[in-house]
Formats: sequence, C-alpha cells, structure tokens
Amino acid sequence: TIRAPVAGAPPAGGLKIKLGNQSKKVMQRVLGSTGGEGEDAATTPAKKSSARKIPWDKALMRITEAAMKHATYGAVFSTPVTLDDYSQFVQKPMDLSAIMNRLREGLYDSPHDWARDMTLIAKNAKTYHMNEAPVALRLDWVPGMAADLLNWCAETTKRYERDIQVNYSDFTHEHLVVAHPGPGSGSAAPVEAPAAAPKTLPKLKFSLKKPAPQ
Repeated sequence: TIRAPVAGAPPAGGLKIKLGNQSKKVMQRVLGSTGGEGEDAATTPAKKSSARKIPWDKALMRITEAAMKHATYGAVFSTPVTLDDYSQFVQKPMDLSAIMNRLREGLYDSPHDWARDMTLIAKNAKTYHMNEAPVALRLDWVPGMAADLLNWCAETTKRYERDIQVNYSDFTHEHLVVAHPGPGSGSAAPVEAPAAAPKTLPKLKFSLKKPAPQ
C-alpha cells in the first residue's frame, strides 16, 4: 500500500530553514564552541611563535660548518698545519675541523671559548707567516685570508646572534672581528667590513705532509 504524505510533514532530506547572514554567524559560533568547524576557526590563521629554538652550540656548529664548506676558507683552514717547524712558532695550533670536533664533543662552556679558538686561527697565521725569523714556508697571503675568514664568520654570526644571546646576552658577532694585516712588518689596519675572498686560490708548488697515524 502507498501512504499519502501527511499534511505539514517536512520534505525528504530534512527541514530546510533560511538564515540571514547574522544568524549564520551565530550558528557557526555555536557549532565551533561544541567541536564544529565554523568560519572563524577555519579562516583565522594560527599565531606563529616568534621565538627561535636553536641552541647556542648548534648555532655555532652551523657557522663553523659554513666556514668549512666555503670554497676558499674551507680549503685553507679546515685541516691542521703539518709543517716541520710550525710548533716552534705556534704554541696552540687551531683549525676549523678541530673547532667542529670540540663543538660536537661539548667541550666549549660558552660561545666566548669558541670565539677565542676561532680568532686563534688568525693569530697563528700572523705569528708564523709574518715572523721575522726564517720559517720553512712563508706565505704572505695567509694572514690576510685568515682575517677575511674571521670577519666573514662575524657577518655569518649576525644571523644567529639572537639565538646565542638567549643564554649569553653579552656575546655579539664583534667577538670575531679582527684587524686585517697591513703591509710591512706586521702592522694592522682595522676594516669596517669583511674583505672579499679571492675567487680562486693561488697555485702552490708544495704539498703538506699528512699527519702520522697514531
């Protein structure tokens, strides 16, 4: 048998109610407060935290790694100097790979310790290559390039300065800035910005000995 539709019953598909714009917003707020997704919840972007979350030692690793990967600086300062007479002039040799190893092993108590080792690279270059005594291999361009390295690292450190200062508010990129060696007997002239690195390294007619296995 076929039943006739009851008078006043809602059509198939449910009761349809026309709502104005204001009524729709009210219903959306109600649905949103009970777990529904209203227009306001869907269109309002979530607030992003402005806080950086890079630990100071991880930031230093990024700076050191960038220096090691640099086409010019990394090729010169990433490995130890193995000249026979180097230890006679330099008491504490330092290079980028040694600094990276110390960072990975957690041997730096603060970024100040890291900066001292970084600047030691430039100091050692001046001590050896600008020494008045005869040395096994004097390269006049190394002290200037070492200063360029430090000043380049200082500029790179600016990007991570805020992360480092979360724990060490007194640390700035200026701890890495060094004076560029001037011509003559070791005179130094300060520079306002890092000197541009040469596009290619000079061709050297020598080879450094590999360190003896321990």
